[in-house]
Amino acid sequence: MAEPAKTLDDQIEDEKTQDPEPSDEGAVVVPDAVKPVGVNRFQLRAEKENDFRVDAKVGTTPEQVLDPAFWEHIARHLQITDTITVVREDVAWKMRVIVVDCGHNFASVIKEAFYDYGTSHEPSDKLPGRYKVGWAGTSKKWRVEFDKKPLKDGFATKELAHRFAANHAQALKR
Repeated sequence: MAEPAKTLDDQIEDEKTQDPEPSDEGAVVVPDAVKPVGVNRFQLRAEKENDFRVDAKVGTTPEQVLDPAFWEHIARHLQITDTITVVREDVAWKMRVIVVDCGHNFASVIKEAFYDYGTSHEPSDKLPGRYKVGWAGTSKKWRVEFDKKPLKDGFATKELAHRFAANHAQALKR
């Protein structure tokens, strides 16, 4: 006589008894609290965090940038994980920081990267006492003053301003 047809449940039960379970000895155990990332935690970075640039005044030190008081006037515009690139106006250094805590009138940042462009280099040729080279701001760059009055603005580097002042002094001697 023929055997009756097995149901699907009977077939599954037979397969379980034939194949032994694989051992869990080398398997990684994932805690229940750690689950795959969900859609609510997945978004474009541009939608979640901001990337800002700050032009720091000449004379600002990197230590001042890390002080929460440095950010108190703009803290309301920041959120945690925002990145800020701080560049001193004379391009002496550049620092990239990340906001780790902030509120309405405070922000705490930590340094992510720092680049020192060597501000200690002074031009070798000394200028006569009537000349002075100084920073004139981001739009006017370096300025040469003669007898405490502006002589010329717009030099890209301090060295170029010094060279101009030296040439001007030589021209006055002729």
